[in-house]
Amino acid sequence: MAQEHIVAVGLLTGRDLERLGSGFKRCFPVSDDSKFEDLLRAIDEADAAAALRAGREDQPCRPTLRQG
Repeated sequence: MAQEHIVAVGLLTGRDLERLGSGFKRCFPVSDDSKFEDLLRAIDEADAAAALRAGREDQPCRPTLRQG
């Protein structure tokens, strides 16, 4: 059997999953405990740097990390 390749990883809310419907088959719940804050911050910074290099600083690639 051929191995399936991952094409996307995302953080979704329960509402997002409802909108995707039954066609979305695999999700792995994660707790809201700040374990990923450093990773998300690094992704935000890389996205912002890439946008600046591309001359599109006003068009973020994804929502920014919530500060709390």
